[in-house]
Amino acid sequence: MRPVTRLALYLAPVAILVAGVLLLGEKPPADLFEQSRKRLEAARAARAGDYAPSQFATAQEAWETALQSWREENRRIAAFRSFDTVAIRLAEAEGAAEAALDRARHVADSLRSATETQAAAARDLRGPLEQAASFFPVDFVDRRALLDAHTSLSLAESALEREDLWKAAASAARSLATYDSLTRIARERILPLVTSSSDWRARRDRLVRGRSGYAIVVDKAERELTLYENGKVVATHTVELGRRWIGDKRMEGDRATPEGLYRVTRKLGRGQTIYHRALLIDYPNEEDRRQFAQGKRNGTIPAGARIGGNIEIHGGGGRDADWTDGCVALPDRTMEAIFNRVPVGTPVLIAGSLTGKYPLVDPESDGTDR
Repeated sequence: MRPVTRLALYLAPVAILVAGVLLLGEKPPADLFEQSRKRLEAARAARAGDYAPSQFATAQEAWETALQSWREENRRIAAFRSFDTVAIRLAEAEGAAEAALDRARHVADSLRSATETQAAAARDLRGPLEQAASFFPVDFVDRRALLDAHTSLSLAESALEREDLWKAAASAARSLATYDSLTRIARERILPLVTSSSDWRARRDRLVRGRSGYAIVVDKAERELTLYENGKVVATHTVELGRRWIGDKRMEGDRATPEGLYRVTRKLGRGQTIYHRALLIDYPNEEDRRQFAQGKRNGTIPAGARIGGNIEIHGGGGRDADWTDGCVALPDRTMEAIFNRVPVGTPVLIAGSLTGKYPLVDPESDGTDR
């Protein structure tokens, strides 16, 4: 027998033994690998990195450790491979991915719900605030803050559509907080105007009840001038006021229409007024002078300010906006009809509001009667 043949006979059993060892080597945990991979992908699809970052990081770390262990075992002889550590890490990865998935879904649902709730509340406040901004003078509501709130609400709605829930929730919260602050500030300013309406009605009633002759009543909030004759309403007209009409007139140049009881002191015809016809009233009267002096004493009116004057009910109106420097404006034809009827000495009551009806505040909810 040749030497090569004899060597082959000796090596054959060894080869058979090695092949057996290779065949009997430990199998890698392929099923567990696939399960953990799918769970990790599901967590990633649920944006667990955004909504459950710590749990997702734990799952990823366990997964990467499992892969590293797998590579190391694959470099070993099959008979000496052990995938116990791989299996443990894959199980940890699957469990952490499951936890991350649950957490991500919970956080996403919470953010979505919070965004929808806050956006709905913001929209409820937006309409009345926009109404107030168009009703009151330009500086009554902070227009820049209102625009910022509008922008934040739009950002929240668009972020919600694309499932950018952290941004959506933050934008909705910012919008609602701004709307809420603007509403609170505006209501604090409006409430005294609402509660004073009963006093204005009482003053109107005392003026016109049983009175012979004419009387004029201006309701600033309603933009209405009512002409009374012998205690009866004979005409009601729409008026336009000073640019900063809300509240009483305090001083010259504030562009506010005064409030109080006045009288017509002169009738100004053609060539005597630039606004067709006019009824000059006795602003400032004694009460106006007293309040002006008090304002200077307490510092609410600048020391160098003047009280002003030349307040008229005049023509030139019909512009559908408040534009005067403090006067009450009517269309020329309406002004001429009133001018021709009322004499010098006619009382003029200019009221803040007879109804207490203002945006953002319900008169009935604040103890005022109609």
